[in-house]
Amino acid sequence: MNKIQNKDLILTPALALACAAVFSFPASAQTVIVEETVSVMEIEPQLTNTGRQSTRLSNAMTRLEKGTLDVEKSYNDFKSMLAKDYGLQFSLDVSMMGQKGVPNGGKTATQSIYAPTISWQMFNNDTFGSGTINASYTAVRYWGNTAANIGDKLFVANPINDFTTESNSFDQLSYTQTMFDNKLSVTVGQFPLYDFDGTQYDSNQQTNFINYALSQNASETYPIAGLGAYIQFNPNSEWSFTVGMQNARNVSGQTLSGKGWGDKRFTTFGSISYTPTINGQSGQYSVMVYNQPNVVTQPENSVGWSVNMSQNITEKWGVFMRANAATGDAMPISQSYVVGGVLNDPMNRNPLDQIGLAMAYNKVSKTFFDAATPMRRFESVVEGFWNIGITQFFSVAPDVQLYIHPASKTSRNFGTVFSLRGTFSF
Repeated sequence: MNKIQNKDLILTPALALACAAVFSFPASAQTVIVEETVSVMEIEPQLTNTGRQSTRLSNAMTRLEKGTLDVEKSYNDFKSMLAKDYGLQFSLDVSMMGQKGVPNGGKTATQSIYAPTISWQMFNNDTFGSGTINASYTAVRYWGNTAANIGDKLFVANPINDFTTESNSFDQLSYTQTMFDNKLSVTVGQFPLYDFDGTQYDSNQQTNFINYALSQNASETYPIAGLGAYIQFNPNSEWSFTVGMQNARNVSGQTLSGKGWGDKRFTTFGSISYTPTINGQSGQYSVMVYNQPNVVTQPENSVGWSVNMSQNITEKWGVFMRANAATGDAMPISQSYVVGGVLNDPMNRNPLDQIGLAMAYNKVSKTFFDAATPMRRFESVVEGFWNIGITQFFSVAPDVQLYIHPASKTSRNFGTVFSLRGTFSF
């Protein structure tokens, strides 16, 4: 974990100009004119998983259904053609974010994330079912400071974002074969367990909440990605049952690595997900359990579980909850409980507009830290953001995180992190 100083928040010029532009335009100029384009429902892959990768592709497909005029509509038509004629879908999320922590958090950290995702359905017929290749990658870069440093100086156990240092991860390169009218599928290759662990509102720092506990499972001890396989049974369009295993030694997921197969170090997991439509509104409910054996980089065996729930109440309002825990001392958080809500497109201006408010209550793993350091047992954070769509593909989001009772500073009651994020979603 890491640290900062009390200077003014330094914003990247591009984000500052974008904010000025969106608030200076008259209301009529800010309104995005939408019209229906090619429906993607017939070409939509079966997205029964509820985590980050599925959310990225689902968001990309939703954008295809609502196109703006001129160049954006032409781009949507092009992507619709690729999906319909060739079974090819892709998204690229690129974000730039400045973060400042007070008190005494040091200089501003500027983070960029590059996250391409590709899905290619090579065939789909009654005889052989369907065959799909999925690939994704995440690259994170920092300038000036890092989120890890800011977190240290604020004395918090729960990191201030999902990627606290520079990193690269080969999240997915897998092949999925479906059979029996999509009721059974087998996936082999590299894949992330977080795709079974989250909802549309708490799984992606680039477009939703930024805080670690509000953008992923804060207590997770499973690898970022690993080579393996899983079987998924889908008795209908709402229920999904999954069991699988993957290489436990490739904790960072930086490469496609089979090291660990020889000594039989496998992460095993099971997941149940339920994606109903209630009163015309979609919901996501899932439970996952996993076992992470001891490996060189995580020398203690860990067993974990996670429960995720989200439900859209109306076309505008959505709520979500999350609870998760894991044994061992691999992570600074051993248990986490999350509740929050979002208001989508509050002014009927742009589908990317979203206001979110959530809270995480985290139990601190004292064995993760130096035993000589006085630690609080629990730490909380409240986060609010306003995603402001500037075009169909670009949004800016001011964000505030308020930490309550920072874990490793018993004399301090609060810490605050101010963020400004810009995200391009192609």
